[in-house]
Amino acid sequence: MFFKLLKDLPWMFAIAFIIWLIVAFLLWKKFFAKSNAAFFKKNKNIGLLILVAISLTAVDIWYFIEYVPTHFRRDITNEKSIALSATDIIKEFQSSENAAYAKYNNKAVEISGEVEKVDADSISATVILKTDIPGTSISCRLKSKQDAAIGAIISVKGILTGFIADQVQLSEAIITNNSSAIKTTAPAAKDTTAKPIKDSVKNIVVAEKNAEAKIYSTNKASIRFFSHTPEEDIEATNSQVISKLNNQTGQLSFAALIKGFHFENELMQDHFNSEDYMNSDAFPKSEFKGVLNNLNKLDLTKDATNKISATGSLTIHGITQKVFATGTITVAKGKISLKSVFKIKRADYGITTNEIADELEITVTCKYD
Repeated sequence: MFFKLLKDLPWMFAIAFIIWLIVAFLLWKKFFAKSNAAFFKKNKNIGLLILVAISLTAVDIWYFIEYVPTHFRRDITNEKSIALSATDIIKEFQSSENAAYAKYNNKAVEISGEVEKVDADSISATVILKTDIPGTSISCRLKSKQDAAIGAIISVKGILTGFIADQVQLSEAIITNNSSAIKTTAPAAKDTTAKPIKDSVKNIVVAEKNAEAKIYSTNKASIRFFSHTPEEDIEATNSQVISKLNNQTGQLSFAALIKGFHFENELMQDHFNSEDYMNSDAFPKSEFKGVLNNLNKLDLTKDATNKISATGSLTIHGITQKVFATGTITVAKGKISLKSVFKIKRADYGITTNEIADELEITVTCKYD
């Protein structure tokens, strides 16, 4: 722990060393200027000198450990960025995810595209940009709330955290160009060609069957983890989690980028992503794939809150383990939301550091579109 802090905060230790070096020099000078007895009797301000040194050291530690990490977070406003269109960056990741990740990982990028959706919450907002490739999108978690109209062509600058479930994600983002111009498309021409009655009946039957199955999805599910130790509590939240739920089969999935977890303390965030913790450069993703166990007892068309359980596979740090979790699923005015709180052991996923708790509490919440 000491050597890691020494590596991460060299200036803090250097300043503390200089403070006590000055104290030692003054004491040495006074000690040899007079006899030992006279030194301790007549130099009443020695206690004040040591008290000042202790105070300055405490301020030094507070400044580097508490103040700097929370007040001097990375600000990409004036950083040089790589400019791309929403479609172009998706094409790069689809062509070679590893090459694109190595090229853009943790870099400032500025992506232009059409606003598909804006999901605001009490803290900030997430802007979803369309691409020309079906099933893909760009998710931009804004650093602070900014206005963006659906259909507007905008540019968003942020830190690229990765690619998951056909979506590129940015964090600490800002809208740099908001023209407010709304993209319009001409309505498709209606097909007035008469169809045989037999084919029409067949199409109705197929449509009814397809209507029975529905995939609920969201780009704004949230995962929070919490670690409690006698030394400190550690918590972080990722608000760009992708989730899908099949109302027929009960298949449930969550996908999150490790670098999408946000800490108030940037030093703690750096540690979390380092090789000693999550090693997010090598293992950028976490995924859950499972099934709701008691879906046949639920009626997702009626307003109610029901207890649920799910069984599946959870992948973290490149290791996959079977997990069982309980929670609730709520239906209100046609909207479905889910919440689950469960615990995992970090050692099960190859996370060996002793600086966090042996058991981590995971809270998952989502509201499906």
